[in-house]
Amino acid sequence: MDQERQILEYTAEYYRITVNDLVSSTRRRHIARPRQCAYLLCHELLRRGWSDIARTFGGRHHVTIMDGVQAVADRNDRREQAFLAAARAHFKRQMGF
Repeated sequence: MDQERQILEYTAEYYRITVNDLVSSTRRRHIARPRQCAYLLCHELLRRGWSDIARTFGGRHHVTIMDGVQAVADRNDRREQAFLAAARAHFKRQMGF
């Protein structure tokens, strides 16, 4: 299983949505916010470029990825920050990246 897929599955499980939801075109908040968190994790943990992440998420434009990562930082939502901290620890400990 590739590393991007692991991040997608971890995010989907945490937020109780599907991987298909994460890569879909829906803009519903309960899907879009976890998707943006997954963008950030792919960029931060995997050191993937914006265009590479965009392809992973259904061929979005790279600017969409950049804006999504910035949105997570700007929101400073406690639940998102808790998820991101748990995800970082999980992937660094369990997956070695």
